[in-house]
Amino acid sequence: RKALIFNTPGSIKQALQLVAMPEPAITPSQVLVRVKARPVNPSDELFALGRYRKKAVYPQIAGLEGSGIIVECGADVTKFNIGDHVAFRAVGTWAEKVAIEEQQLIKIERPIPFEVSAQVALNGITAQALLLQSGAKSGEFLLLDAAATSLSYLIIQLAGIKGIDVIA
Repeated sequence: RKALIFNTPGSIKQALQLVAMPEPAITPSQVLVRVKARPVNPSDELFALGRYRKKAVYPQIAGLEGSGIIVECGADVTKFNIGDHVAFRAVGTWAEKVAIEEQQLIKIERPIPFEVSAQVALNGITAQALLLQSGAKSGEFLLLDAAATSLSYLIIQLAGIKGIDVIA
């Protein structure tokens, strides 16, 4: 399998190298996922720079989120099967295949494209946190810049559910 790794802290453009690595062995509680899509988020840059809450263990496979198809299941996995489409948030997703704990998986319905489902795990949590941090309440307005981003789109949707009007 190929993976994008970094050996020291640095920007994604400078630090990443494409390397061949052995396929990961899974534990009984893990699945092996063939990764089909992985987003590039600001958190990925912070992770590579060594400024994210999760710290790299070198050599470190980059990436914090993705989606793909399960190709192998550990003996204790009960909620997922080979062939299931899943999204996940985990360290080291910028590889062709990754071993992921069952509890880190989100099952994705097949009509949803991988490019969309790859953004479900981390962006959803970030959108909820940012909306909460804004302090906006039902009937109030929230002003967003960079409104064409996937993250802003999620914030707009969550704000609408809560009755918060958005100017973007």
